[in-house]
Amino acid sequence: METLVVVMIMATAMAVIMQLFAGGLRANSLTEHYTRAVFHARAKMEEMLIAEKMAPGILEGVLDESYHWRVQIDFNDPEQAFGSTTGLPLPTLFQIRVDVSWQEGMGTKTYTLTTLKLAELLAEKKKVT
Repeated sequence: METLVVVMIMATAMAVIMQLFAGGLRANSLTEHYTRAVFHARAKMEEMLIAEKMAPGILEGVLDESYHWRVQIDFNDPEQAFGSTTGLPLPTLFQIRVDVSWQEGMGTKTYTLTTLKLAELLAEKKKVT
C-alpha cells in the first residue's frame, strides 16, 4: 500500500514538472520572437530617421521570411504640410509608425514603435513636357 502511494505522488510530481518545463519552452520561444521583432523594428525606425526629407505614405516588406514590416508616415499636423509663403522649405513634423508582425500559434503578434520627426517635405517629381 505504501508503495502505491509513493508511486502516485511521484507520478503527480512528474506531471507538474513536465508542465512547468513545457511552459518554460513556450515562454522562451515567445521571448525570442519579441526580441527579434524589437531588433527589426528599431532597424527600420533608424532607416526612417536618417532621411532628411520625407513624404507621407506606407512602405511594407518581409524580413527573414517570418517577420513582416510596415512603416506608415503621416503628417502630425496636416495644416503644416503646405509649407511657408516665402517659398523656402519649411520643416514639417511627421509621425512615423513601424509595425513588425509574425505568426505565433494560430494568431498574429505585432510589435509597434512610434515617433515624431521634423523633416522637409519631399517634393513630388515634376514631369518634363
